[in-house]
Amino acid sequence: MIRKFFSELTTISMTAFASLAGLGSMFTYVFGAWNKTFQIMLILIVWDIITGVIIACKGKSTKSENGKLSSKAGERGVMKKVGLITGVGLANLVGMLFPPETQMALREGVVIAIIWNEAVSIMENHDVLGWWVPGFFKQFILANKKKAEEANEQLTQSITELPHEDLTNEKEESEEVFE
Repeated sequence: MIRKFFSELTTISMTAFASLAGLGSMFTYVFGAWNKTFQIMLILIVWDIITGVIIACKGKSTKSENGKLSSKAGERGVMKKVGLITGVGLANLVGMLFPPETQMALREGVVIAIIWNEAVSIMENHDVLGWWVPGFFKQFILANKKKAEEANEQLTQSITELPHEDLTNEKEESEEVFE
């Protein structure tokens, strides 16, 4: 009886290990190497989520109507983080189209951009919480935030000024075809 128990346990553990190995291989294929930049990105994502929850617990959140914890705001935040990580996977998969010596460049670029974004978000969260933020970093964030907002305004304005055709006549014609 004991021999049968250990035999079944070995079969179960082998199946579990094989499943974990398969999941690990699939993860590595989609997201690339588990290197320092990827680890730092994940740590900063978790840190940003934690500081965001602390802000909401203190009633200072700008993401919810009353400034407090909100499942809707939390869900939106987590989905954004899932989107960021999905972007890393997509960049890694697209990078596979390039020669082997440059495959990681696209993925690493995306990871570094996410690291920067998360670091800025964390520093903003620290500022809202009244926690210490280095003065030079605070000035750097504010300066770059202004530049980004101005660039966004210019882009939005240039897009709205693009010439576009009035498609109302084409829509009416297509409706006639389907009638």
